[in-house]
Amino acid sequence: MNLGTYLTRSARYWPKAPALVCGDRSWTFAELDGSTGRLASALRARGLRPGDAVASLAWNRGELVEVEFALYKAGLTRAPINARLGRGEIEHILRYAPVRALVFDAAHREDALAAIAAADTGCLPVPAGRPPRNRAPPRSRTRRSSKRATRNRTWWRWARTSRVS
Repeated sequence: MNLGTYLTRSARYWPKAPALVCGDRSWTFAELDGSTGRLASALRARGLRPGDAVASLAWNRGELVEVEFALYKAGLTRAPINARLGRGEIEHILRYAPVRALVFDAAHREDALAAIAAADTGCLPVPAGRPPRNRAPPRSRTRRSSKRATRNRTWWRWARTSRVS
C-alpha cells in the first residue's frame, strides 16, 4: 500500500472535504484524486514504468503535491531538484542521474528545456501549471483579472488526452 492508495480511499470517504490548500487555491479529496489519477495515467502512457525516476524543478506550490501523489499512483520515484540551481547544474543532474522525465513550472521553463536539450538523454519534459476547477468557483465581490483566469485554466494540457486502462 502506498500514499496514492490512501488518497483514493480518502476521496471515497470524504470526496468534498478539503485535502490541500495552497494560497488562494484548494483541492477537495475527489479533485486531488482525479487529477493525480489523470497525471499518473498520462505519465505511464508516455512510456514511464514503475521504478523510473521523475525529477521536479519548481518553486513550492500545491501542484507539486499533485505530482507527488501521481508518482505514487504510477509507481514512479520523485527526484527533487533544487529550484535555485542554474541551467548547467540542472543539465549535469539530468545527464548523470537516471531521470526519465522532468516536471517544471513556468518560472523554470526556459532553463528546464535548455538543460533537457543539452543533456540529450531523452528526458521527457512535463510542464506544470494550475488545473482547471471541476466545480464553479465561489462568487467573490471582486472580479478576477483575465490574466489570472487564464493562468488558472492552464495545467497538464497533454495529460487530459492520455489514459491507461
